[in-house]
Amino acid sequence: MLGGTKLRTYIIQGKTQPTQPYGRGFHPDPRPKTMKTDLTLLLEELQTLAEALPANSKLLLKANRSGLVCQFLKGGLVRHTVHVRSSALVSALLQVSVCGILEGAGYITFRELFSGFALRVKAKALYEDLRNSEPSQPSVFQQSQVA
Repeated sequence: MLGGTKLRTYIIQGKTQPTQPYGRGFHPDPRPKTMKTDLTLLLEELQTLAEALPANSKLLLKANRSGLVCQFLKGGLVRHTVHVRSSALVSALLQVSVCGILEGAGYITFRELFSGFALRVKAKALYEDLRNSEPSQPSVFQQSQVA
């Protein structure tokens, strides 16, 4: 007992090394730590947009240094804000909107067809990523063309 809490110890080379207590409030993070890539960032941004779409009636897009700020409005008040940094999503949102505004029938159409929009943006980002990455080994198809 050390300070009234039980400590878990490991025996490393004959020495004990205290670690986190098993007391109240200690819960190890079960999720593995992942590196954020451009594609994972895009997926997270699409998910937050999809969550904000049903409960609102207008979308305002404002460009800034880091990307695009999407403000969802209902009744004239901003109810949800999403920061978009993915270049593929920024360009697609600006193409869909009229002067950075989606409202009325355009918003309803965008909301109803959002899954198709998201699929197109994901495919575009994936193709850009594949185009930018060069293969280290020539593929079987490329080798058969040389022979």
